[in-house]
Amino acid sequence: MSKFNGFFDNFSSALGNPKGNLGDYAHASALYVRNNLRLTPKFKHLYHVVFDINPIAISSLGNSASLLLNKKEFNLLVSSVDLPGYTVDTDVKNQYNRKRIVQTKINYDPISLRFHDDNAGLTTLLWESYFRYYYQDPNYARRDASGQPDTTVPISYINNPDNIYGGDVRNSYRYGFDKTRPNAPFFNTITINQLHGLSGESNFTSYTLVNPIISSHRHDSLDQTTGNFTTNELQIVYESVLYGRGKTSTDNPAGFADPSHYDVSPSPLSIEGGGVTNIFGDGGILNGIANVFTDIENKNINIGTVLTGINTIRNIDNLSNADLNAEKDAIIDGALFAVATAALNGLNNYAFNQGSTATTQSQQVLDGNDTIFNQSRSDALNLLNTNQQAREDFAFNQFFKNQQTGNLNDRKEVWNNLSQSQKNQFSQAAIDNFDNIRNQQ
Repeated sequence: MSKFNGFFDNFSSALGNPKGNLGDYAHASALYVRNNLRLTPKFKHLYHVVFDINPIAISSLGNSASLLLNKKEFNLLVSSVDLPGYTVDTDVKNQYNRKRIVQTKINYDPISLRFHDDNAGLTTLLWESYFRYYYQDPNYARRDASGQPDTTVPISYINNPDNIYGGDVRNSYRYGFDKTRPNAPFFNTITINQLHGLSGESNFTSYTLVNPIISSHRHDSLDQTTGNFTTNELQIVYESVLYGRGKTSTDNPAGFADPSHYDVSPSPLSIEGGGVTNIFGDGGILNGIANVFTDIENKNINIGTVLTGINTIRNIDNLSNADLNAEKDAIIDGALFAVATAALNGLNNYAFNQGSTATTQSQQVLDGNDTIFNQSRSDALNLLNTNQQAREDFAFNQFFKNQQTGNLNDRKEVWNNLSQSQKNQFSQAAIDNFDNIRNQQ
């Protein structure tokens, strides 16, 4: 949000201020906003974790567990996870009394991972499957005659006095790590994918933990005095880390954007009509404001800059109550009109100072707005909405005619060279902001 906070600091400034009335902090803008937010920090809450369970291990667990674990739904239930860390062992050597520091070993620091303890019990099942795969102890669980879990002590754990000196049958049970299983790890890898934008596209940076092992697992505590969610917490050790990068797409990373759990419908809040889920993301409405100001700051002003500002206003104004209507009301009151005005003024100053025909000759310009503003508000709006020529004259008078640079013929030539679609958008922007324009007369 830092790129937008600065926009709203100086509403009290006049439009004639070099920064306009929405000027942001120059350093933050130059560092974080330019080049499609290339150097903007990544968000902690954007990630997708992939657990690659060895298929040999899955098949050894039976069909019921295999079907549930193959769904990979627990990939989406990671509530928090550490990125990998490293500790390098060093030693100090003496080289003719000069100290030399040498590296002797790299250590891969354990990471903590927390799952939501979901109602379906998938994250608990993941641990139970791992527990049963490596250790014999939990495999003595059984059901009673009614099919419910039998909570009596299994015969393998009955502490009869003669157990120690009993025969081979009595002492034939296995415990702990003494278990027959396939010669395959449970997890091949665990990959943490950090999601972020780059050049207007969705990207990920991946951290793949090789041959991970669960070094501790802790179920949550229960407490009647709180309404917090329960979690399952794991600590994981691993043998190495592999880095990777790529662009996100359906099932890349694995399970990402699966329509069964992801909302893949385009958002109504993006400038192009789809692609973000809120007004603050890449391609969103407020990002359109940032692009307008960046273009003005870099003097990269053209018709596209102006139309972006106009489309931004209209996208906000067209939001329904279901589309964050409170945000619309908070933003559109004054702010967006200033964005479009700044863009339009920037375009005019740019256009009328280009080419050999531009001149600084002083010329009397008549105020063509008087005809409109001498009428009542309703009559004026009715005229503008029903008379195309009146609309275009009003837009030209507001945005082009009264500029202080260039002569009237130059300004009229720029207007005439616009396409009809562009004239219509200028005209609609002028009508949409009739009250703001009239108040500034």
